[in-house]
Amino acid sequence: MRRTRAGTVGVWLLAGTALVAADFWEEKDFTTWSDQEVEKMLTDSPWAKQVRSIVGGGRTEVTVAWSTALPIRQATVRQAIGLGTPIPPESQQELEMDPPVYVVTLSGLPPTLRWLTTTVPAIEAETMLKRKDKTPIAVESVRLFQNKQSQLISLVFRFPKTDVITVEDGEVELVTKLGTSGGLKKKFKLSDMVFGDQLEL
Repeated sequence: MRRTRAGTVGVWLLAGTALVAADFWEEKDFTTWSDQEVEKMLTDSPWAKQVRSIVGGGRTEVTVAWSTALPIRQATVRQAIGLGTPIPPESQQELEMDPPVYVVTLSGLPPTLRWLTTTVPAIEAETMLKRKDKTPIAVESVRLFQNKQSQLISLVFRFPKTDVITVEDGEVELVTKLGTSGGLKKKFKLSDMVFGDQLEL
C-alpha cells in the first residue's frame, strides 16, 4: 500500500511540474494573450531580454529583442489589435512571411541619446552576432528610430541569413558598442527559442 501511495504521489508531482513548466505561448493562441503576457513576451522571454548598459557616461536599462521571431511578431500584432480582435489581412500576411534577415531591436534608450544618429557607422563596425567556434555575423545595417509618444529611442540591427543560425550552435550573442564607452553584450540560449517545432529568430 505504501508503495502504491508513494507512486501515486510521484505521478501527481510530475504532473504538477509539467503544468508549472508550460509557458503561455505554448498553450494559448496569441490572440488570447493578456496584456501582461504580451508585455512579458516583448521584454522578458526567450526572445527578449533586458540588459544594463553604460552609454554616454550613464547607466541605462534597455530591451534586446529578436523582432523577426514569430512569437515577437505575434505579440506586436496582438498589442496593436487588442484582445480577441480579428487579425487584419495585412497583419496575417506579415505573420505568415519568412523574414529574409534576422532583425534584433535594442529599445528603451532615453531621448538624450539622439546623438547616436551621428555614430551609426561606428555602431555598424562594432555590431555582430557571435557563436562559439564560428565566424561572427556582421551587421548589415543599423537604423535609429524615436517613438513619437514616449520619445524613447530604438536601434534596429539587420543581419544577413547567409550563415544560418541553428539550435546546434547552442548560444548566440549580440555584441555592439554605443559611443566610446557603451559596450553591450547579451546571450540567448537557442534551445529555449524553439517555437512549435522550429527555431524562431
